[in-house]
Amino acid sequence: MFIMFILKSFWYKNILVIIMKRGQLTLELILLLLGVVVGGTVVATQISNPNIGSGSEVKEFKNISMVAFSSPVPITTTDNNQNDVQIRSHTVYAKNININSTSSERNNELTIYDINGHIYKLYKKENRKGLIDKNDGNIIYIGEGESFSGKATKIIFRWKRGNSITLLIDGTNRTLKCKKVTLIANNIENPIKYTISHESGSGNFYLSFNATNATVIVE
Repeated sequence: MFIMFILKSFWYKNILVIIMKRGQLTLELILLLLGVVVGGTVVATQISNPNIGSGSEVKEFKNISMVAFSSPVPITTTDNNQNDVQIRSHTVYAKNININSTSSERNNELTIYDINGHIYKLYKKENRKGLIDKNDGNIIYIGEGESFSGKATKIIFRWKRGNSITLLIDGTNRTLKCKKVTLIANNIENPIKYTISHESGSGNFYLSFNATNATVIVE
């Protein structure tokens, strides 16, 4: 390798001599050629290093790649129709979102994953309506003018067809026209506070919630 370097240096020296004879030598050209010579020396030294490609160097390269291409900033993706939106948020707040006590998967739906292990859905099979626990069938009746509050790790809800809703996300109002929203607490130690209220009329159920560290998924 050293012999190759000598030969390369001799070749560059010949180039310099030829250029000097022609009177075309400039300071910039001299610096450029010197840079090429030094660069060739460094490359030759690295290639001759028996440790190149070792596990430690490969690992270090992977670590550098991860730092370069990963970002701690959450990513929000959306399209023009506000579909498939995912927002990694710090605070999400909404008050009195009009939901309905029907079982329609298309129009209205509510599923609350309470921190106590209950999975609540809206109940409407009797004159008295409220929430039913999907696990044990226990019913929490919510009369007109009454409400029920709790804490949840996840809430899935829809709202009345044809309406849009507004969520306060990190202090900014966002109007959503899509029909399904999933709210997930990023930390189970910091759950979502929710309230289901029943106003006048059998179908007038409203959802309010406040989350200080949650992800919002809109479909």
